[in-house]
Amino acid sequence: MVPGGARRLDWHVLLPGPREPVSGHWLLLGPDPGLSRLAVELELAGFVASVIDDAEPADVVGLLHSAATSLDDAIRSLAPGGYLYWEIDRRSLRTIAMSPGRACRRVRAAGLEPCGVYLVGHGWARPSRFLPAQPGGPIGWYLETSSRWTRPVRGTLWRILHGRTVASWLARLLAPRFSVIAAARDAKPATTPAVLRHPSLPASIQSTVVPPILVTGGQEPWARLTLLAFAEDGSEPSAILKVGRLAAYDETTRREHAVLVELRAKLDDATRSTLPEPIALIEVGRRPVSVQGVLRGTSALARMRGRSRSRTTAWHDLSRTADWLIALERQTARARVTPGSPDWIAHVDDSLSRFTDAFGQQPEVDRLFRDLVDQAAAAGAELPIVRCHRDLGPWNVLVEGDRVRVVDWEVARDGPALTDLVYASIHWTFEAQGLANEADRRRELRRLFSGQEHGDAGPSSVRAAIRRSIDALRIDQRLVPPLVVLTMVGQALDRFDRLARVGRADRRPWLDNRYAGYVAELASFDDGWIGDPTRCVGRA
Repeated sequence: MVPGGARRLDWHVLLPGPREPVSGHWLLLGPDPGLSRLAVELELAGFVASVIDDAEPADVVGLLHSAATSLDDAIRSLAPGGYLYWEIDRRSLRTIAMSPGRACRRVRAAGLEPCGVYLVGHGWARPSRFLPAQPGGPIGWYLETSSRWTRPVRGTLWRILHGRTVASWLARLLAPRFSVIAAARDAKPATTPAVLRHPSLPASIQSTVVPPILVTGGQEPWARLTLLAFAEDGSEPSAILKVGRLAAYDETTRREHAVLVELRAKLDDATRSTLPEPIALIEVGRRPVSVQGVLRGTSALARMRGRSRSRTTAWHDLSRTADWLIALERQTARARVTPGSPDWIAHVDDSLSRFTDAFGQQPEVDRLFRDLVDQAAAAGAELPIVRCHRDLGPWNVLVEGDRVRVVDWEVARDGPALTDLVYASIHWTFEAQGLANEADRRRELRRLFSGQEHGDAGPSSVRAAIRRSIDALRIDQRLVPPLVVLTMVGQALDRFDRLARVGRADRRPWLDNRYAGYVAELASFDDGWIGDPTRCVGRA
């Protein structure tokens, strides 16, 4: 089982040399010898050492932050044709004066050729991004489009600094952490990672000499690494490459590519243009890499946190997303099912049973599920089964003008209509309200769906979007409360299943799995809630 520290080795994606699994010899020099075992489990190399052995030169030497080994000793341990990865922390007295330029001169003096310098964000233990530090490179694009620089104070600073050129120069000058990748003698120095030179990629990607941005993000073990490949002038990304951090989740990368191919074949032109283009699915070191086109727009999450921080903007974006969902669900609907039918049992009854098996019984939740089944049976209404995105949070919605575009389709599959909108609505509300604490989020969930009114635009916008959707998709409003419950059940099971793939489980499932907690919160509503759809949809 791979422990949670896999993020510490995400830099391996940036290496310019070919990477073959279960072959090669690595040397990782740093304060945590456990990284050596982790690198083997991740299949980065066949053998990984944590101490220097003069008789065994290494194909890759990682001189990590706080390592006691000197740079000269690390370089002497490098085999011909190998690569050095060197971390520099300028907050340390030993390296406070070390700039990217000086570090490159050091490795050249030792006989190596620098391949890239990357500014590292958010610390060594859990780096969130690697930004190429070369002048005129894509760091300027990143700073200009980052949500951090659209906020009022930093946005003003950006304008004072006259945009990309000066700001990127200051970033290189002041960045507290950076890393250097260098090639040993007899290696083939390259400024881009090996994955960008894969023969199956378009020629425009293979030929670029602009180093990519690596976004590692994501605290969960199923999070993926994203490489942004840039055009020759570094002005904007030309393609996005995604690879899973752990092999156990490789199937999601393959699934996303297949979903995008399928959807783009069946959708109309307007809706097709809102999804990433699936350029290629390649294999690198026996791992699938999804190559996608770049969609324009600013994430709805960044817009919430931007210069205006306008909640009105957030609700307009949710409304646009609801309209996009209506178009998608109309075109992907494959059946309209009724209680007792095989598809109903698969999507409703089986989900409830699996939830009880996974999380155990709670009297209030058991009663909620019985009421859900009874309410649906009494309604006898048809439920559309559509292609669901299943992670339609504001972080995955890009907005440009009045258009929305949607990314990250790795968990998409068929499911009940409206569940994507319920999921989007709760996360839009949490983010617009700035709610990070789960207790606050559960109170907001109650406010959204229990019928409480406080004159806030949020619940009104959510209910208006739900009403518009059920009218467009011909969904009986009596099914709305059951669909709210099914949304939370499905998300809770998704997390449970993902953790099970790597032999992990939440220690306190009802607390650590937030969606199981939301099911419990819904179960605490009064007895008549699930039979009164006006609590969720309001009155037109």
